[in-house]
Amino acid sequence: MGKPDTEGRSKYLAHSARNGCEPQEFAPHTSAVRDLAVQYATEGLKHAAYELQNLVQEIKVAALLHDAGKLTDDNQAILHGEIKSNHLIKHEDVGSLWAKTIGHKYAQQWAYSHHMGLQSRTAEVSKLLDNPAGIPYRFTTMLGISEQNLPTIQQRFLEMELNVASPATCSLSAISGFAQRFALSCLVDADHTDTAIWQGAPPKAHVPTRWEQRLHKLEEYVATLPATEQSSIRQALFTECKNAPIEGRVNLDAVVGSGKTLASMVYAVRIAIEKGLRHILVVAPYCSIIIQTVDVLRKALVLDGEDPESVVAEIHHKVEPSGHKYHQYAVLWEAPIVVTTAVSFFETLAGHTTKSLRKLHQLVGSIVIIDESHASTPYRLYPQNERWMKELATSWGCHFLYASGSLIQCFDARSIIPEELATRMRRVESHRVRFAEISRFGNLQSLLDFVETLHGPRLVIMNTVQNAAVVAAGLQQRNPTKVMHLSTALTPADQAKTLARVRERLNSGGKDWTLVATSCVECGVDISFFTAVREICSVASLLQVAGRINRHGEYPDGATLHSIVVVGDEFTFHNGFRTSGFVFRQMWDEGWIQKYQDGHISASELVTEAYKRECELDEVQAASQRIIDAENNEAWADLNYYVVDSAGQTVLVDGKLADQVQRGVYVPVNLLMRYSVHIWEHSLDKAVVAGWAEEIGGSGLYRWTAAYNDFLGYMAQFVQVI
Repeated sequence: MGKPDTEGRSKYLAHSARNGCEPQEFAPHTSAVRDLAVQYATEGLKHAAYELQNLVQEIKVAALLHDAGKLTDDNQAILHGEIKSNHLIKHEDVGSLWAKTIGHKYAQQWAYSHHMGLQSRTAEVSKLLDNPAGIPYRFTTMLGISEQNLPTIQQRFLEMELNVASPATCSLSAISGFAQRFALSCLVDADHTDTAIWQGAPPKAHVPTRWEQRLHKLEEYVATLPATEQSSIRQALFTECKNAPIEGRVNLDAVVGSGKTLASMVYAVRIAIEKGLRHILVVAPYCSIIIQTVDVLRKALVLDGEDPESVVAEIHHKVEPSGHKYHQYAVLWEAPIVVTTAVSFFETLAGHTTKSLRKLHQLVGSIVIIDESHASTPYRLYPQNERWMKELATSWGCHFLYASGSLIQCFDARSIIPEELATRMRRVESHRVRFAEISRFGNLQSLLDFVETLHGPRLVIMNTVQNAAVVAAGLQQRNPTKVMHLSTALTPADQAKTLARVRERLNSGGKDWTLVATSCVECGVDISFFTAVREICSVASLLQVAGRINRHGEYPDGATLHSIVVVGDEFTFHNGFRTSGFVFRQMWDEGWIQKYQDGHISASELVTEAYKRECELDEVQAASQRIIDAENNEAWADLNYYVVDSAGQTVLVDGKLADQVQRGVYVPVNLLMRYSVHIWEHSLDKAVVAGWAEEIGGSGLYRWTAAYNDFLGYMAQFVQVI
């Protein structure tokens, strides 16, 4: 690249003109990023342990220096349009060098990582052995070049009155993986927020927490709920949670229909009041729970005159776009109450990319309700989850409540339910459901024949989106008026409509019909059928499906749950359930399910035994240890931590919204989520090759171009070729 002509320039740029925006000057952008990063860090760290306060200075230095390399003559020529290039020359390297020379080793790492994310320490150290030798947290191609440019850049900082801290007088001791992620989160959110505002996105609107008023509204709402046979238990549980002692981590083990959602919320709001917490996060394993939970919480907690979507945020899947143009579409945890998926929450804790970490700093000083905690993540992830949550509770001002009707006793948490109330709830739960013997079906038609012989209303739950779709499509071909379908193949908007129609149909008293679904309905959803069919998955899943039949005791003689195994070309095998399915069969054969049926053991004891057995398997222990070792060794990019076996992407189904994203027009994130689906990587790859989906620019977001309907969702296209 030739030497650019620098004469005649009146200003230094951070971003070139694009998408109808004027160029953004360097000094205002850098100052804004510094101020925002310090603000985010300070707001979080006031809840954290004292020894973490020095993080603010490191974050400030990283924010000041993150774009320093853009001030080289070559990069300014690119930004001013004097040299045609779509990519700046490794501008992160100068900030990394500068931070190192003044003794800010962590600021060096974060400046280096602010685009590509946290890098594994082993990979960085191994650069020393390269030929030519490299330097950790530096770009080898820039060695010597950045050193040559640094004095000029430092002078330009002085000209713009951007003052960088003098050499560090107190260094941070070794900090945890969460601290590293928190710091980079503050920097990245500040950078992306200022860039999005420059591109026309509205500034972030702060919604006051108003916890005391929300507690009063919640109590009023509970008082208006209709009386049922379980009302006394629901009220007793609510009262116990309202008055329970405050601790860092607690368990809420309550049976079906006992009001866990509102009971856990009253505990959370009371802690938020007493501790001055920033957010309440509700983490649910499935989108269908989110739809139901958000509906209840908005009625119970939103005050007069407030925008419900701003108070209780509804996050159905990860929306983590790439590139400056698309930063405005990122999903963040900024509302007072955030309801999100277990995938989003736990993979953010484990994240290393900038798009996954951007929202993380909001977690500090919050209470997290892990709803249906038994289904939150695969068991191989539990040991590392325990380490993170223990650290968050001890050092970062967080609180955790683990709620489930089949709670696994594995975390260091105390139950907040008195034994007397627990015994009373178990007594109500007994004899509600019968468990039939396991059945095996060798093809789709034999399964359909079996389902049609069962008394209705019927619930059929399959292990994969494809399995549910082919069963639903098969029943629809036989009688289209007697089947409904619900899975993540539908957009959240269509899931909500379907769930509403399911409830209407159940309330109408109609018997001869079937809902075919995935596991998205087996936890926490307030629906009740007479018969259920469940493809074998896990012991915990069996108990949760039991909560979707005869839920309120409306069938005095009990209802029946059938466990099945399916094989055949139409079906796919969910490899993630291989281990849990093995333990299920083992415990079934040993009579453990019968012991529970007979009332000799509790649901918690049953699922805890299954958890212990699965964790004792060599492959599970090995997978858990690999994750722990990777975290301990700062192997961020090699953590191999996934709540589901396949990564996925957000795919917009609404064509008009996709067009707006393509043009860079601001679209509220809640609309993007409502009219999109999350398709796993292996299926999305097939769809792209087949011409059914295409990426929108370089955003990491996709547009669905093939068949979609409100019955099968995007599987309307897939079932045509199965």
